[in-house]
Amino acid sequence: MAEITQQAGKGSSRRSIRNRNMIKIDFTPMVDLGFLLITFFMLTTVLSRGKAIPIPRMAEGPPTELADTSALTIVLTADRKVQYYFGAKVDFRQTDLSANGLRKILMKRNQEVYDRLVNLEKARAAQQISASDYFTERSKIKNNKYTLEVIVKAKEDVDYQILVDMMDELSICRIQRYAVMDINDEERGLLAMNN
Repeated sequence: MAEITQQAGKGSSRRSIRNRNMIKIDFTPMVDLGFLLITFFMLTTVLSRGKAIPIPRMAEGPPTELADTSALTIVLTADRKVQYYFGAKVDFRQTDLSANGLRKILMKRNQEVYDRLVNLEKARAAQQISASDYFTERSKIKNNKYTLEVIVKAKEDVDYQILVDMMDELSICRIQRYAVMDINDEERGLLAMNN
């Protein structure tokens, strides 16, 4: 591990060098220990955690009646086309999953709620309202009967990325009430006829 060697002086010169003890340290065990510690921490540390988007699912039970003005059903297809209809009557219209397509429709239907939420967030950021008032007002806006309710349905061949993009659009438009459901037989039949 360590070794002490003695070096002799040169004799009786005016500048005589004292006898020095030279210590030679072997760093091999310390290097081994360092690599063991690095390996241990690399294997036991989680470098990044997975991020998940919470996707609300409709509860089982009797269907809830939605107003024709506040309900929007969106059916995603594999070619990034979006079929949608308002209310309970299945009458498909088509757009795409883009800022000029679906986002424009969502913003048009949700503009009042969007503006109220933006103003509420600005007031909270400027500390004009307390946190409890913020959450109370946000809950009132979210549970208003005129707030847009979006039901997202995806065909079986839709990529997961398309569903994630749809959730992003809902978040951008500040849609407060949405759920993911399965396509029913009537919608599946109409989609087959349209294609």
